[in-house]
Amino acid sequence: MVGRIMNKVRNLWIMIISMLIFLGIVALILVLTSQSKTEIPKKGVFVSADLKTGGSLQ
Repeated sequence: MVGRIMNKVRNLWIMIISMLIFLGIVALILVLTSQSKTEIPKKGVFVSADLKTGGSLQ
């Protein structure tokens, strides 16, 4: 009788800990995938030099 109760309690704790670990992994995945990617602000105009003709940057 006591053995059955202890077995049920142990299984309950295993299930609770497993669910907490699972929820933690799901939360971590959501946080990592929802982070906004950093964007370069458009300040000014980018001018590319023509290296073959020896152009200069302005």
